[in-house]
Amino acid sequence: MCNAAYAAENEGNQKLWRPRMITPSLVALDSPVNREFTAEVRASPAAKDWHIAIANDLKSWNCEVVSSQFTKINRGTEPGWLVRARVPADASPELFDLTVASSDGSSAQNQAVSVSPVFATDFYILHLADEQIVNDQHTDPSGQYFRTAGTVDVLRWLHQPINLIHPRFVFITGDQIDYNGALDG
Repeated sequence: MCNAAYAAENEGNQKLWRPRMITPSLVALDSPVNREFTAEVRASPAAKDWHIAIANDLKSWNCEVVSSQFTKINRGTEPGWLVRARVPADASPELFDLTVASSDGSSAQNQAVSVSPVFATDFYILHLADEQIVNDQHTDPSGQYFRTAGTVDVLRWLHQPINLIHPRFVFITGDQIDYNGALDG
């Protein structure tokens, strides 16, 4: 898909600043307060009628909207809405897709809300170290590019094992993209 088509298709999804797949909200089912999270949304000051839902492949849960305030979002750098929501007590413990909608439009993000039974439950932390991505596809059975650096394919191959591990936190260290920013886009 060309960049213009991708941008047009995902324009509405850029309205949801946080939580996102790379910065999911963490909630626990053990109390009403622990089930709450805040969505940062780019929308006009006139936006109203907020609706928030979490979903997996089989079911969707409507979240209670606790509060909404027009203020600063994106690390205090732009105007937007802070919408506080509460995950239903009967949600299953897993990583959910999130949809936020208002009179101003809707936005969706994959894997944006992580639900745990309780915060004190044992969990996994996953650390991904500097992948040194230089090409999109591998040219060697090892998945490396000229046996010195990685490819985007390597990251794609990680999706299924990471989802099986179901980590609560993922730390990514290093610059990830090598080759003088050639693949930044």
